[in-house]
Amino acid sequence: MLPRFSLIHPAVLLLALAGCTNVTGKPMNDIQQTVNQEKFQVKKNPNPKEAYEFTVTLKDAPDNLEAVSAYAHYFIPNCRYDTNKLMGARANFQATISVPFEKVNSNVYKGTVYFDALLDEDYLNQEKPCHWQWGLLGMDFEPNPNISMVRYSGRVTDRDKVSDNLYRQDGYYTLWRFNQPRGNSNSIKKFTVQLSSKEKFGEEQKKQLAIIRYEVRKK
Repeated sequence: MLPRFSLIHPAVLLLALAGCTNVTGKPMNDIQQTVNQEKFQVKKNPNPKEAYEFTVTLKDAPDNLEAVSAYAHYFIPNCRYDTNKLMGARANFQATISVPFEKVNSNVYKGTVYFDALLDEDYLNQEKPCHWQWGLLGMDFEPNPNISMVRYSGRVTDRDKVSDNLYRQDGYYTLWRFNQPRGNSNSIKKFTVQLSSKEKFGEEQKKQLAIIRYEVRKK
C-alpha cells in the first residue's frame, strides 16, 4: 500500500501540460523515477492489460478552472535497493508517468490508466521480478487566467478502494482563496494547494467549498 504523501512528489510537478478543449493530456515517453537511473532503468510495459477508466468531476467550481495535467504513480512494495550500504540506508522503487485525458464537458474529464503500465523486472538479481503496483492517480487544475499562480492538486490512491474494481475520492477547497493575488505580482511564484477533506475546514468555509471528485473503475 502506498504511503500518504504530505507533499507533491517533485517528479509530478514536471508533468504539467497545457489545457485544450478536446484531448488535453498527451502521453510522455519519459518516466520520472526516484531510483538511480544509471543503475536501474524503469521501462513501460509494452503490452499493458489492466485498464481502468478514470472520471474526474468538478462540482461548484469556478467556470475558469481547467485541468492541466494528469499522472499516475507506481511503487514496488517487495523490493528495496541500497542507497548507502555503509549506513544501511534503503529505499523503495517509485516512478511517475503522465496520463492522457480528455475533456468531456466543462465539468468532467475522462481517461484510461493502466495499473500494469510499468514493466516488472529483476532489478536486484534475485531470480524473481520486482512487481510494480499502482499507487495513485492525480490531476492538477489551474484557473485561466491564473492571476495568483495557484495550482490545485488532488488524487485518488490505492487506499481509496470502494470495491474490488472501484476507487473513489472527493477533494475539497475553499472558494475564499480561489485565484486571489498574493504579494508582489512582479515576484509572484506558482504554488500548489493540496485538496483537503471537508472536515479540515471551518463552518463558514464549508459554505464556500468546491469539490473535485476522482473515480477509477476497471474497464
